[in-house]
Amino acid sequence: MKIGIIRPILALILASSAGYASAEVECSIGIVKNWSGERFMLKDIEVTNTGNSNSLWHVNIVFDSDVALTSAWSAKVEDTGQVFTASGNDFNRQLSPGESTDFGIKGVGSFNQVSCQVGEAVIPDEPDLPEGNLVYNEDFESYSLDDEWKSVDDTNIVKECGDGREQCLRVSYAPTSRGSDRLQTKVAIPGGDHYSLVYDILFEDGFEFVRGGKLPGLSPTVHTTGCSPAIANGWSVRPMWRPNGSAQAYYYGQERIERCGDGERSFEGAFVTGRWQQLALEVKLNSTPDAYDGKVVLRVDGEVVSKAEGINLRGTINSDTLINQFFFSTFYGGADSSWAPSKTTYIRYDNIHVIDLSQDADPSIPSEPDEPTEPNEPEQPNEPNEPEQPAEPGDVVAYYTMDDLASGFPTKKEWVTAWSPTKWVNGATEQRLFVDENVHYGPSGKSVRTLYPQGKRTSSDSGAQWHMDINGEYEDMYLSYWVKFDDNFDFVLGGKLPGLSGSVSFTDRTHEWKGRLMWREQGKVEFYTHFAHDRERWWWNTEGFQAQFIPNQWHHVEMHFRMNSAGEYDGLMEGWFDGKKAAYYDGVKFRDADEPNNKITKVFFSTFFGGSSGDRWNATKDEFAWFDEFIISPKRIGYPGPWVE
Repeated sequence: MKIGIIRPILALILASSAGYASAEVECSIGIVKNWSGERFMLKDIEVTNTGNSNSLWHVNIVFDSDVALTSAWSAKVEDTGQVFTASGNDFNRQLSPGESTDFGIKGVGSFNQVSCQVGEAVIPDEPDLPEGNLVYNEDFESYSLDDEWKSVDDTNIVKECGDGREQCLRVSYAPTSRGSDRLQTKVAIPGGDHYSLVYDILFEDGFEFVRGGKLPGLSPTVHTTGCSPAIANGWSVRPMWRPNGSAQAYYYGQERIERCGDGERSFEGAFVTGRWQQLALEVKLNSTPDAYDGKVVLRVDGEVVSKAEGINLRGTINSDTLINQFFFSTFYGGADSSWAPSKTTYIRYDNIHVIDLSQDADPSIPSEPDEPTEPNEPEQPNEPNEPEQPAEPGDVVAYYTMDDLASGFPTKKEWVTAWSPTKWVNGATEQRLFVDENVHYGPSGKSVRTLYPQGKRTSSDSGAQWHMDINGEYEDMYLSYWVKFDDNFDFVLGGKLPGLSGSVSFTDRTHEWKGRLMWREQGKVEFYTHFAHDRERWWWNTEGFQAQFIPNQWHHVEMHFRMNSAGEYDGLMEGWFDGKKAAYYDGVKFRDADEPNNKITKVFFSTFFGGSSGDRWNATKDEFAWFDEFIISPKRIGYPGPWVE
C-alpha cells in the first residue's frame, strides 16, 4: 500500500466565548510507517506554539478511512474512527510561545492519506455540584456595583463577568515586599467533618503566577497558617496557585512534612488565564486524634490535580475543630518580594458553595478503582528517551561500578577499605549492605543492594551511608547513577537517596553541606538539601511533569550543581530523570559569604527511610533498593538508554 502524507493544515485556536486567549499552533507528522497494510505507526507528530501566549493544545489526526488505535505515547488520544483526537498529558499539555512537543501513535487498518489538523481549544463543561446538603452559598447578586465584599480590602463587585454572569467578585493583588497584602475574612458555617467547597474562578488575562499564592479554603474556629507551629485545635486547608498555573491543595495538619504547609503540586497549566474554571476542594477530617483517615482533594474542572490521603489534620475532637469556617484568604506569598507580581493583577470569583458530604460516603467524587491498571505510572512519555552521547572518558573524574566488589555481605572494615579514603560507613555491620551479582544495570555485573528494615527509619536503623571520593574540589559537577526499587516497594512518606556534598576538602569537613535526592509519597522525586539557602522544597517537577520512581524498574538520575559566588544567590541545581529534564533551580545559595573555599568534594551515598519526626515514616515491611554505576563529571553525562532485565 502506498501512503501519502497531506501537508498539515495550519490553523488558529480561536478564542472561546469564555474569553480563552487565542494562540497559533502548528502541527506536522514526522514519520509514517506501515507493515503489510495491517499495522501502522505515526511518529514525531510535532505540535508547536507559534503564538505569543501560553496554549493548551488539541489536534486531530485525520485518516481517509476507518482505522483503529492500539497505543499512544506522550499524548491523550481518543479513537473516533477516521479521526484521532489528541491533547497533551500533564507534562506537555501547555506550550509556552515557541515551545514544541511531539507524540506518537500506533494502530491497525489501511489508509492512503493522513494529516494533522489543529482543533479548537477544548473548554471543559462545568462539572455538576457534588451531592450533599448545601450549607453556604454566595453568588454576589445581592450587592451593588463596586461594593466592597465583607469589608475586605481590594475587593469589589463588578458586572458583565462573562458566561452570562450578571455580577461577580473582583479581587486585586498589588505587589508588595511580602508578595501582596493579605486579604482575609471568615464566614461561619455549620460544623461538619466532611465538606466540599466549590467556586468558580477566573484569572484575568495578564495574571502572573510567579511563585504562587493562596486561594479561599476551609478551616475550624482557630486556623493554623503562616508557618506557625502545629496546635491540637488548629488546622487549615487552602488551594494555592503555583508557577505556570500549577495547583496545590495546601494544608496545615498535625504532623507536617514541611516547615510550613504540605500538599502535592499538580502539573503546570491546571490553572489558565482568561476563562472561568471550577475549583472544588474536598476536606474530610480525621475521626480521632490518633487516626490518619483524613484527606484533602483538589479538583479543577472536575479533574483531580492535588490530593493527600491518610492525614491527621486535628489533634482534638470537638465542635471547635470541625469544619466551621469558609476561610476567605488570598494573596501572593510566601513572605518576600520574590513572590510578588510585577504589576497589579486580578482574579474573579463567583458561585461559592459549601456542601456537607458527611451523610453520604464520599459523594463528591466517583470512587477511584481499587486496583488501577497502572497505579504507580506517572504521566510521562511511554516511548523511551533516545540515548544520549555520554561524557568522554577524559571528562569523568570518578566512575564507580560495583563489579570489582566481593559478592555478599561486606564487613565494615572491608567496605571502608573498598571506598578509601572514606573513614566510616553505616549499614555494613548490621548487614543492610549486600553486593548482588544477580541484579545489576546491564547484561552483566553487580550492584549494591540496601535493606530498609520493617518498622525502622533514620540513618542509624535503615539503609546505608558512606562518602565516595571525587578526586578534588570543584565549583561545578554532574553526578549520575542507576537505582531500582523492589517490586511492590511501599514509599510511605519518603526517604533519602545519594547526592553531592561539599566542604573545604574530602577530609576537611568544615562548612559541610549536602544536596541529596529524596523519594516522597508514591515515589515522587525532589532535591533534599542542607546548605545556606532557606528554601523548603525543590521538587523535580519544574519542566512540566513530576518525576516519579516506579517499583521494579531501573531509573537513571543525573544532577548538576554549580556553586554560588560566596554569599550570593546565583548557584544552580538541575536534574534529569531517565534522560528527561525534570528540575531546574537557579538563584541557589550553597555557601555564605565567609565560606569561599567551600566546594563540591564528594558523593554522599546516603539512603534510608525518613524523616525523623514520627513512626509514620517507618518502612511497612522489609524493603530493598539497588544502586549501580556512579559517574561524576564536570560535563553533562547523559542518558545511556533503558535496560530491561
